[in-house]
Amino acid sequence: MPTHHNDQARLAQYLASWGLRQFPDAAAYEQWQREQIPAHERQRLDRLRQERGESIQAERAFYDLAAHPQILPALHSQHYDYYMTVGSTMADRIAPACRVLDVGCGVGILTIYYASLFPETEFVGIDRSPVSIATASAEARKRHVRNVRFELTDLSEWRPDSLRFDLVLSTHAVFQAEHDPGMPSRSWRTFDRAADCDHQHVLEERTGLKTRLDALCRLLDAKGRLLLCEKATHLGRRVLLQRALSARGLSLYTKPFLIRYHSLGELIDDGPLYEVSYAPTSRWEWDEQWEPREGDSLYCVSGAQARQIGQRLCRLFPHRTVDADAQRFGRCRLTVGTWENALHFCYVSNVHDVESVVIGAAIDAPLFARLLSQWERRTASDRAELIAWLSQRTVPATAEEPLPWYENHTPVAQWIWEALPDKIVHREHTFQEHDGRQLHVETGASLEWAYLYWANTFDQRQLVIVPVDQDALLHHYLDEAIADMPMPAKPRS
Repeated sequence: MPTHHNDQARLAQYLASWGLRQFPDAAAYEQWQREQIPAHERQRLDRLRQERGESIQAERAFYDLAAHPQILPALHSQHYDYYMTVGSTMADRIAPACRVLDVGCGVGILTIYYASLFPETEFVGIDRSPVSIATASAEARKRHVRNVRFELTDLSEWRPDSLRFDLVLSTHAVFQAEHDPGMPSRSWRTFDRAADCDHQHVLEERTGLKTRLDALCRLLDAKGRLLLCEKATHLGRRVLLQRALSARGLSLYTKPFLIRYHSLGELIDDGPLYEVSYAPTSRWEWDEQWEPREGDSLYCVSGAQARQIGQRLCRLFPHRTVDADAQRFGRCRLTVGTWENALHFCYVSNVHDVESVVIGAAIDAPLFARLLSQWERRTASDRAELIAWLSQRTVPATAEEPLPWYENHTPVAQWIWEALPDKIVHREHTFQEHDGRQLHVETGASLEWAYLYWANTFDQRQLVIVPVDQDALLHHYLDEAIADMPMPAKPRS
């Protein structure tokens, strides 16, 4: 629930006092970083960044260097939007805690900010980088923030005498095996996970989640709360983390939600943010389902190939067409239609070679309905903005590099694949490991189109659709996929 502490202007001013700056895109940031950090230090940072996952010593060396006064502003500015979003979100949830632990506090940027907002609350920040802790302590003294202290320690080894916290903050400090996919699904056909306690234990050990989460639980007061934000947007990681929390007697205190922000021009989905406690609650339950975002199914093409796709779709499937004037583009035609129950499409064209086609799944049907409604009700100037929006989303195709007629790399691909009308499977292979992991790949046809479908037990899905006379390209993809598989092939009968 937002409070007066959610002051974006105050937080921005505070970050500026550390020398942090916000940049519109990666190119602008990288140029500024090159100006701020000497070349030999950048090379050293890159080397340590590559090595930091190899050992605790390598990780500590990286963060020690990152805390250097000359490097800190330039390096941490790449996380400016993260600090703005997570800082304000966490600050809104600190009250009414009296004693707060910030795990993996780094140089103390957010820890000191929280302490300055809540002068009556005791804050402790811990980290295993000596230079980071020294920097954090010096900054707290310089800013006259006296209700915070920092300790050099490893979370799994810290045993403060009888000290418990009624709020523990942990962001990206517990579930650090970022490339580990977590808990696999039952098979390549589903997103559901089996209830396997032994497998859960193995995965917690493998990722280091067990040791760190057990340590957090030791430090949390029986009536306290844990605010946890980890890189667990992937469903397999989310299920593993949620089951680990539940197995330790922790229940949802509030409904989890993604932390979303733009960073260097890129939309970032972080988290989810979990607020949990030992106090049982029946209001919120753990959710192990995959939830699509609006727009996940959209695929956009412009140019001559868009004309080919749009005209064929209009010829084959029911649609509705509206002609209207658009500023700068003249008379334009917008067509919205449905390809059986599998896909929806929106095709925009005019005599001046404006050609864009957008295709999406049934889950995005409301978006297509809004496009049609906006086209009918808006002014010529508004329609021009709508065309410009569509053009920005589309990828231009050329004769030398034609695009697939549809492509999707999200779990939505499974729903579309299941809904393809009159589907005929031509070739399919399922690969399986002894531990149950599976990967399935197949090619087939649906009406006038050929498709390639790829799925595994870690929620990865891919669907590519082309005209049936171009299906040789898909068979080439299939042969490559089979050749690259490390698992023994078990063709399905």
